[in-house]
Amino acid sequence: MTRRTLLIIIALLVIVDIAAAFWYLAAKIEASGESRDLWEIESDSIAELADTMVVVSVPDTFRLEESHAYYMSATPAVRGDRFSHYACIKQVKKRWPESVNGHADLSALERVLTLAMTGNASSLHVGLQSWLRQPQFTVGSVADVLRVDTLPRQQDLYTYRESILVYPVLTSSRLLVMEVDRIVSNAGDVSQVSTFIHYDRMRHAVLKRGDILSSVQENALLAMINAKITVDNEKRQQQWELSSHLPSAFYAQSDGIVFLFQAGDIAPVAEGDIQVKLSYKEMEGALTPKFRELLAENEGYWKYKPLRAD
Repeated sequence: MTRRTLLIIIALLVIVDIAAAFWYLAAKIEASGESRDLWEIESDSIAELADTMVVVSVPDTFRLEESHAYYMSATPAVRGDRFSHYACIKQVKKRWPESVNGHADLSALERVLTLAMTGNASSLHVGLQSWLRQPQFTVGSVADVLRVDTLPRQQDLYTYRESILVYPVLTSSRLLVMEVDRIVSNAGDVSQVSTFIHYDRMRHAVLKRGDILSSVQENALLAMINAKITVDNEKRQQQWELSSHLPSAFYAQSDGIVFLFQAGDIAPVAEGDIQVKLSYKEMEGALTPKFRELLAENEGYWKYKPLRAD
C-alpha cells in the first residue's frame, strides 16, 4: 500500500466520523420532535462529538403534554371589587419519555417519576387528575368555588398557583437525568422543590442514591460541601450557613455532581435554591464503584433546555 493510498483511507475515515456525528445530531433533534433549541450541547466542536460518539446509543424520544385546571371564588373577597375573586391555577407540563435508547418499556422510570410528581407510584393519570380536582387558595378554603375554562384574572394577593413540571435535563451514552419541579406561588410568595431521577440507559435501571453516593463516605462528602461553601462565602462575600446534612436533591453533570439546597436551608429564602458543585475528581472516594464504572464508560453528554411554568 502506497503512502498516498493510506492518506486517502485516513481522510475517508475522518469524513465518515464527521458524517456520523451529524447523523447522530439530526437523529436526536428528529426524535425529540422539537427544534435544535431543545438542546445545549456540551461538546466544544463536531469533531469532538465524532471522537466521543457511541454508535450503539439510540436517541431518546419524548412527548410534550400539558394539562391544567382553573378555579375562582363565586363572590369577590371585597364587596363591589370584581377583581378581588380568589383564584387557583394548577398546571402540569411534561416532556415524558416514550423510549430510552430504543426501548419503550420504561415502567421502572415511569414509576419513580409518577411517585415524584404525585406522591403515589400506582397511576400517573389517577394521581394527576386527583391533584387537578383539588383547588387551593391563598386563604386556605373558599365557600363557593367555580371551575372555569379560561385563565382567571391574577392578582398576587388573591391568587394561588401551582405547577408540576417534568423533563429531561441531561443525557449521555449511559446516563439520563430527569427533573421534577413543584412550583408554588401563594399570594406572590414563590417556592420550588426539585427532585432528580438518574437512569442507566444501557441497563435500563433507575439509579438510587445508594447506587451513586457511598453511604459510608457521607461525613466526608458533607465536609467537602461545607469546605466549598466556606470558599464561596469568602470569594463572593456572602453568608451561607454550613450544612448539618447532605441535601436530598442532587444531579450528575458531565464533570461533577451538583447538590441542591432548597430555599431557606443554608441561606435566606429570598435567595432561592443554592447549588454546590463538586467535581468527580475531588469526590472520587465518595462515589460507589458502580457509578465510577458508569462514568468511565460514559461519553457524549448533552443538556436539555428545561421546561418553564407559564
